[in-house]
Amino acid sequence: MRGDAHARAALWAEDASLINPFGLEAHGRAAIEKVFEQEDAGFAKGTTHTFSNFSYRFLTSTIVEVDTTGTIKGMRGADGTPMPPLTLHVFAILAKAGGKWQMKDARPYVIATPQGMAAAGAK
Repeated sequence: MRGDAHARAALWAEDASLINPFGLEAHGRAAIEKVFEQEDAGFAKGTTHTFSNFSYRFLTSTIVEVDTTGTIKGMRGADGTPMPPLTLHVFAILAKAGGKWQMKDARPYVIATPQGMAAAGAK
């Protein structure tokens, strides 16, 4: 699915919503696909996304909330200079319909460290 906005959007429910880490909102699968297309043409072109540290909680037998850590590697600045990996956190709601799990809502965000403070978890 790398670079395939349509295939990634197909994992989302028709009435899903997304607010990406940069504040861009999309409501509905078609709008989410457009966000993915924009990302793939810009900062996400040629990147690799990985996810780890999953936790989940079933709200019902067909609705689950998920927390995970994501990492985007391979980003480049506007001048083509390689950028460091971007770590983000994702909170999402998935729903099962017709025997298939689909994303309903996702809120990936970057955890910023205020200037002069140690990063979370630092000792």
